[in-house]
Parts: sequence; structure tokens; C-alpha cells
Amino acid sequence: MYVYRSDMCERPQNFILRNDVDFFPKIRSLIDAKNQQIDAHVLHEPKYIVGDLKYMDLRSILGTEFESILVDPPWFEYFARCGGFNPQCTHAEDCSPWTFEEIANLRIGDIAAPQSFCFLWCANKHVEQGSACLRRWGFTRIESVCWIKTSGNANRMRENFLPYGSSDLLFGTKEHLLVGIKGTVSRNIHSYLIHANIDSDIVITDQEEFGCMKKPEEVYRIIERFCNSQRRIELFGSNHNLRPGWVTVGRDISLGASTYDPDEYMTLTMIEKRFIPTTSEIEILRPKSPRITPRPTISE
Repeated sequence: MYVYRSDMCERPQNFILRNDVDFFPKIRSLIDAKNQQIDAHVLHEPKYIVGDLKYMDLRSILGTEFESILVDPPWFEYFARCGGFNPQCTHAEDCSPWTFEEIANLRIGDIAAPQSFCFLWCANKHVEQGSACLRRWGFTRIESVCWIKTSGNANRMRENFLPYGSSDLLFGTKEHLLVGIKGTVSRNIHSYLIHANIDSDIVITDQEEFGCMKKPEEVYRIIERFCNSQRRIELFGSNHNLRPGWVTVGRDISLGASTYDPDEYMTLTMIEKRFIPTTSEIEILRPKSPRITPRPTISE
């Protein structure tokens, strides 16, 4: 049995040999086909809005609704587990923790399409509060993705970081991406919107530095493969979050004036471009709900 060694930064999950789908050729082919289709239909370079979300009227600024909403708020736990210091890392994130009420009071529902998904990052201490946020925003929690953090060569604790939070019983090496749904969506009826069961609910990859708030890049691919909508937005983003086909909103974006224009964005994502088209290969490969065969009746 492997245990965490604070002097070596070794974690048990470092010794997992394989974390891919190469054992499943059909799923591997499906993921490759989906990635090619996504990349072939990117509508725009990264667009961003610079501003403090505490003081933004999201609907009036954005001017439209989104099907994929990714939220990565500065929960208190991120700071508590670093001994009360800001989570310092190479990404120059510089913010103060938000309270639960401040996060819950974000008007996410105002920018959520009638059928949409919210992906909310939270650490171990905030899973219940994260679920409460989803409910307040008009979403029902249906899934969660677990990021299991491995420790790379650069993942060293800084001297002023506590290896354990003040109330932790076990050393935390995972975070949760809660998935909420708004509206009613069926994988067969609404296949233009979602393709379900392509990816696993576990991501195993390095945390770049101890205390770093940056999340794994693979999560963007999971969202893009799951939801076919081109209207994707991330809140609480920074420079490293900017991604083609996404709108990013955050105070720490330091690349100059905002590049998002609501009228231009509406034109870019008009109805015939709003959803990524499928292909015959994807339709053959993607998992579908089994047909329900009526049970035969027994005549007397």
C-alpha cells in the first residue's frame, strides 16, 4: 500500500499505470471522431470579458444564453489548505476567497438556455454548498467528475503552505466537477445537443503546483464532447483559461480590453451554426439508450 510522503510529494495515484481508453477501440475511435468534428467547426478565437463578477450583470453584458456554463469560483477551501495564503502559482492568480452566499448569488440562471448544463468546480469541503448553488441557479445535479491529482516533478510544497488544512482528517488529493442540468434532455431525442457516455467521470492528471487553482485541460474536451452546443462560457477565468470556441469572463485576464461583442457573438452562433453537426461515423459509434421492448402479455 502506498501512502502520501510529504518529503517526496508521492501520491498513491502516481502509480496507476494506465488512465486512457486504448483498451476500448470503439470508444477510442469515437473520441477521435468527436475531436475532429469539434476542431473542424470552431467558430471563433478565444473571446473574453475583463471584469469582477461581483459587480457584473451577466445577461445585459453577454446578451444571450449558453448551453455549456463552466464555473470555477474561489472557494474558501482553496485558501484554507494553503495556510490562509493566496494559492500562488505560475498563473498569477490573485484573488480573495468568496463566501458561499456570494457564489450562490451569481445570476447563472439568467444566462442559461432552457436546455443547458452547468459544470461547477468545488473542493471537498464545498460539495454540498456546490449542489445548493446549482439548485439556486435552476439546475438539477445529475453527475460529478472527480479530478484525482497526481504530483509531478514540479509539484512541491512551498514552505509557507500547510500540508493539511486545519480541519482535514486526510490529505486531500481530489476535486469535484459537479454537473447540473436545466430542462429535460433525452440522449436519443436531443442528440443534436448531447452525446452521452463518451467519457469517464474520473480524470487522473498532474496538479501543476501545490495549491495551484488551475484545473486540467482535459475537462474542456469532456464538456465539448458531451454538449454539441457552440455557446460555451467559463466564469472566473484567467489568461490560461482562454480557449478557441469559448467565452471567458474573469478579473485576472490581463491581455487588454475585452474582445467579446454581443452582436458579433449572436451572428457567429446563429441557429444554423449553434450546434456541431454529427457524422454517420459518430452516430454508429456513440452509445445510445436501449430500446424498450414491451413485455408480452399472457392470455388466459
